[in-house]
Amino acid sequence: VSLAPTIDTYIFEAEPPKEPIDRFKPKSMQIPPKSTQSRNEIQGFLKDLSIKEGLNYSEMEAVIECESGFQTDVFSKGKVSYGVAQFRESTFNWFNRMSGLNLDFYNPYDQITLMGWAWKNNYKSHWDCFTGRR
Repeated sequence: VSLAPTIDTYIFEAEPPKEPIDRFKPKSMQIPPKSTQSRNEIQGFLKDLSIKEGLNYSEMEAVIECESGFQTDVFSKGKVSYGVAQFRESTFNWFNRMSGLNLDFYNPYDQITLMGWAWKNNYKSHWDCFTGRR
């Protein structure tokens, strides 16, 4: 029996941050909550999203593998990007506003959901692994 979330409903369970969140610091400068989702759970969610939204699963899977290796709580080398989809916080917030979805930067399922929105709306070029810059 899988306890992984479905595309329609999910609960993000995370440990609280190790230091108080400073509302004046950008999120990328704060310690994020530890994510506990497995690679299989994330891939299953991505597959469900791909089917539901008519997206290319193999393409998105390859980009996530390249960007984060499906690690949900990883920073880029320069600590510019974060998470399973390796969003820059400013890009995540911009896409989030345009999509009207009100998603959480630290939530790996929200990162994949917003990546799916970006894919569907022709914003794939924001990922270095899609464009071949990496």
